[in-house]
Amino acid sequence: MYMSSRVIKLVVLSSGTLLLTGVVGLALLFSLLPRQYQWFQRRWNQQAVQHYELEAMWASGMSRGHVLAEVRDNRIVAGVDL
Repeated sequence: MYMSSRVIKLVVLSSGTLLLTGVVGLALLFSLLPRQYQWFQRRWNQQAVQHYELEAMWASGMSRGHVLAEVRDNRIVAGVDL
């Protein structure tokens, strides 16, 4: 089966456009991430949070863990092994 040159040009052009759109979207996303981090950090500092809970999970080889820690004034005051 023979495809006409118009169809081939259309496929190549649309593929190129899709690729370019993806690259531009990723570039925009990565340029916004530092600003979003700075915004969250500023908001956290404005709230002056002194007491919170932190849940952490990890895995290393065959071992894994899951804990819940209570943090007050930048010190861990309690922890539960989940």
